[in-house]
Amino acid sequence: MLVKLLSIFALGASTAFVSATPSSTPRALDLNPPTSVLENSNYNPIPQLTARGLTNAKRLAAGLPLKPPTRRTRTHVSRSQPSGVPPASGSSGNGGGYLEARDSDGKCLGFVSKVQNAFGEYVVQDQKEDSDLRLRVSFDMNAEGVTDIQTTNGPDTDLPYLGGVKGFASDSTNIEEGSPNYIYIAGTVQTSPNEPASDGSNTFTQVTSIAAQIESAIWSYNADTSVIAPQWINEDSGSPTTYVAIADGVIVLTGDKTELAEQLGPVDWVSLYYVPA
Repeated sequence: MLVKLLSIFALGASTAFVSATPSSTPRALDLNPPTSVLENSNYNPIPQLTARGLTNAKRLAAGLPLKPPTRRTRTHVSRSQPSGVPPASGSSGNGGGYLEARDSDGKCLGFVSKVQNAFGEYVVQDQKEDSDLRLRVSFDMNAEGVTDIQTTNGPDTDLPYLGGVKGFASDSTNIEEGSPNYIYIAGTVQTSPNEPASDGSNTFTQVTSIAAQIESAIWSYNADTSVIAPQWINEDSGSPTTYVAIADGVIVLTGDKTELAEQLGPVDWVSLYYVPA
């Protein structure tokens, strides 16, 4: 009962996103499957923050790997930097922060939320004043080409990657000109970079029991602009132009703006920006 109530709450939260200037065409395709697919869901994930606080005994009982042993060694302090002074922001190869959605005018439309909707998809919500509700991410800021983005406070410790998942109404995993196909952003396992979508566990499938192929290593970071851009790979290993949209609060990727808006309904076109925590 608690899981169903949380799902209903999350579904309502996803529709609470207020669009700025969405396209206004009627909907021909359904963004998501009917809610009846949620009725028999037995998905009870362990959130990442919860898993982090579990003892090894509880981790074993939950089927999670043991925590690494704590090594108590003396800390060497470099003479070139006073003790207690943290490294400069961004000097590390690992980013730790949030994803902000902005429209073409640079207006903030919200942040990616750590709370997924009822279908296991990541959504954008207005959280300008409450960073605790934002999804926190980590990635290799020095990676060349595409890389993975990992979540650190996501809903499922077993699915810690911010990956793309084939959309319910898409007829294939190809996104391209002339097609309204779209890709959800959800929690996934890791996949190889520059490879077409493949079978793999993801939060959408776990919630709905609908099989959907995935890609995780689809992100690139521009340190000059702070933009995090996706690059989807089609079935022929081609790299289509990949656009980011928000539809009913849900983050989706597509290869044709016009087709998606005509078939899916009101959407906002955005870019994702990395904001340090």
